[in-house]
Amino acid sequence: MRIICLIHKAWQMLVSKGPKAVVRAAAEYVSDQYHSWLDGRLDRRYGIDTCGLEYDLVGLGASGEHQAHGHAYEPIQISVFGDIVQALPISPNGYCFIDFGSGKGRALILAAEAGFKRMIGIEFATALHVAAQHNIASYQQTRSDSAPIETHCQDAAKFAIPTCDAVLFFYNPFDDVVMRSVLTRIESSWRAHPRDLIVVYRNPVYVDILDSARFIRKIVAHHAYCIYRTVT
Repeated sequence: MRIICLIHKAWQMLVSKGPKAVVRAAAEYVSDQYHSWLDGRLDRRYGIDTCGLEYDLVGLGASGEHQAHGHAYEPIQISVFGDIVQALPISPNGYCFIDFGSGKGRALILAAEAGFKRMIGIEFATALHVAAQHNIASYQQTRSDSAPIETHCQDAAKFAIPTCDAVLFFYNPFDDVVMRSVLTRIESSWRAHPRDLIVVYRNPVYVDILDSARFIRKIVAHHAYCIYRTVT
């Protein structure tokens, strides 16, 4: 039935838009299917579940003053995460990895695979936090040599930033209200304890907020993500 439906859509496109449109659509479809398969590779390998889009954060247990400011959960694409790690100007084994809006824990597990020395996730939707705990436990059963991974179920705007050199990861987890609050907290922590902090912003919708911050400077500008580093 799925194949018949695809053939029918292809025929309609051929009639209405011509063969070039069909070829482009077919190429996009194959690419989407490949990346979907690729993104499921991590789950297949470790028997975990980090896939899927989640829009109803309230239904997943999100609460508090910033309940309405959170964005839908979408796991970081494995290929994009790999590109980001390659673009970092540091060696992961000397840095903590902190994921704001850690969802089901995919980025934390990928960070462990990349060799970061410690992983920390912050997620305010209870069900996503619980899912991350299960996924991390399953991963660590297979990878007993993994560096420590911890998760916190709380508002990111109230999270106390650890005083270690760190990569701070954001996959557009919340709106500008919370982003400003979190960035202010990061700056205060950095000024109290100067250290090397690298901010990674995937899907940088509110990039102007980071661009205007005086304690970090942009070192990588990509259409899919931006990377900033604390000034020296």
